[in-house]
Amino acid sequence: MELIDLEYQIIKIKCMDDLDKIIKLSTRELIFSSFFFMKIKTVVLGNYELSFPVYCKDKEGLVTVEKIAVDNGLFIRK
Repeated sequence: MELIDLEYQIIKIKCMDDLDKIIKLSTRELIFSSFFFMKIKTVVLGNYELSFPVYCKDKEGLVTVEKIAVDNGLFIRK
């Protein structure tokens, strides 16, 4: 992990093990992280009860997220 901004608590994930740890903390409601995906202009917000709101800046991001969800046996409520 690389600390990007201490005040806003922004870190850049560089390996899947670190991402796995943060996701586990978020799914157990111990922390609520926001996951930014810059290439597809999308953010996934940590939330309660394994419900993660997704915000996409454009249709391309939404299509990408929907494909990832389907490929992993998940769904997106609209």
